[in-house]
Amino acid sequence: MKRRVAFLIVFCLMFSIVSLPSHALHQENNPEWVIKPMFTYIDFFQSYFCITSTGRAEMDAFVYSTRNIDQAGVKICLQQKKNGVWTTIKSWSKIEDGTSCGLGKAWYVDKGHLYRLVAYGYVYIDGVMVESTYTTSKTHDY
Repeated sequence: MKRRVAFLIVFCLMFSIVSLPSHALHQENNPEWVIKPMFTYIDFFQSYFCITSTGRAEMDAFVYSTRNIDQAGVKICLQQKKNGVWTTIKSWSKIEDGTSCGLGKAWYVDKGHLYRLVAYGYVYIDGVMVESTYTTSKTHDY
């Protein structure tokens, strides 16, 4: 009888230990657990950056709001890493009346450096910026 109880306890312990990592893995991949910023006015902000084989850096950014805002704006900054320091080599910005704003640009870059895009999104009410966000792209070398 004691052997059966001991076997049952060991079996239960082994079963519970084996099932814990499976539960943790399932929770980790659950999209509800993704940490993301919550905004009051900005509903969507996205940027894109790539460098073609000819050295053409293509970049864009878009911001959108469903709230009662007067203007939306974006700014994109092309940065180059030189001597370990990121420096903005070219930037563009745009503000539009309404609830969205998009901006796309292209620029040829020099070989032998790392590049990235820093993109900003803004929304305005009565000429006052009420919310902003930004994102930094992955680096690309050319």
